[in-house]
Amino acid sequence: MRGVNRVMLIGNLGKDPDVQTLEGNIAVAKFPLATTETFK
Repeated sequence: MRGVNRVMLIGNLGKDPDVQTLEGNIAVAKFPLATTETFK
């Protein structure tokens, strides 16, 4: 069973996303994201 996952990323993009299509017509995006938040 397939589900829907949602993620909200907040930050500054380092460059335009690189979108690739995998087998089965699945889209994947890669991009650098800069934030100022830290987590311990």
